[in-house]
Amino acid sequence: METVLRLKTSDLNLDFLKAVKSLFKKDEEIEMQISSKSGFSVLKAETQEECNSRIEKSFNNIKKNRNTVSFTGEEFMALTQKLLKK
Repeated sequence: METVLRLKTSDLNLDFLKAVKSLFKKDEEIEMQISSKSGFSVLKAETQEECNSRIEKSFNNIKKNRNTVSFTGEEFMALTQKLLKK
């Protein structure tokens, strides 16, 4: 599984970590990549409640395999080649 979550540093707390852990088997090895998006933000101004709701909805979608996109490496390469030709 691979996913991208965009959030504010103020949203990083124990509840967030527990939600991430709940997506994986016990002691499963995972990789986390963190980068700063300073100067540009896709996040609108939102209340803490709205943010928590958005993150919870994202985790629920991942758990239920809803609103997700998956494809093989070959399908990805074919799509990128198609998009490059446009």
